[in-house]
Amino acid sequence: GSPSAGPTGSPSAGPTGLPTTEPTELPTRSPTSPPTQCADSCTGFSACNDAYNSNQDSMCGSCNVFKACNDAGYDSEGGVFIDSYSCNGDYACCIVGSDGAATIGDNSCNSNFACDEAGWEGGNVTIGSYSCNAYMACAKTGQDFGVAIIGDNSCNSNYACDKAGYDEISVTIGSNSCNAYKACVGASGNIGSGTCNTPCECHEDAATTDCDCCAPEGDCSTCS
Repeated sequence: GSPSAGPTGSPSAGPTGLPTTEPTELPTRSPTSPPTQCADSCTGFSACNDAYNSNQDSMCGSCNVFKACNDAGYDSEGGVFIDSYSCNGDYACCIVGSDGAATIGDNSCNSNFACDEAGWEGGNVTIGSYSCNAYMACAKTGQDFGVAIIGDNSCNSNYACDKAGYDEISVTIGSNSCNAYKACVGASGNIGSGTCNTPCECHEDAATTDCDCCAPEGDCSTCS
C-alpha cells in the first residue's frame, strides 16, 4: 500500500507517483524535547535506498516515508550526516549531499521535498535544528557547487529558502530568519538572524513574480 503521511500532515504518495497536492500551510515546529525512546528510522518504500548517511546507525526517527532519504550521500566525497527526527516526508532529503556534502540537524527537513537535492552535485549544505520544515522549504539549497549554511529555526515556510546558495553561489542564513513564503528563495550572500520574515522579502529569484508575493498560494485574482 501507499506510505503514510509524514509528521507535518503532508500528502502521501504511492510507490510510482509523486504527491498530487501541495500543503497550503505547514506549522513551524516548536523546540520540544524528543521522545526518550528512540523511534524507528528508514521506514517506507526506498526510504534509505542507496543512502550513505554517517549517522544512519544511531539516528532516531529520521528518513521515514516514501524515498525520504533515497540516495542521500551516494557517491559523496564530503559525507552526509542526518540527525534525529529529521527528513520525514516524501523525498524530504532525497539525494542530499550526493556527490557533495550535507549536514542536517535534528528536527529539520520534515515535509514533502523539504530538502530534496540539497548539497547535490558538488554542493555543500549545512542546516541547523528546527529548520526547513515545510514544502520545498530548502530544496536544492547549496546544489551544483553552491554553498548554503542555514541556522536554527529558519526557512520554515513553503519554498522559503528554495534554491538558496544554488549554482556556484554561497549563502549564509542566520537563526530565526526567512520564515515566510518564498522569503529567501534563490538568495545569496549573508542574511542576518531574525530577518527576512515576510513573503518574498529577500528573494533573488527571477521567476518569482509580484503576484507570487501578494498572493502567496498562487491565487493571482487578488493581485493589483
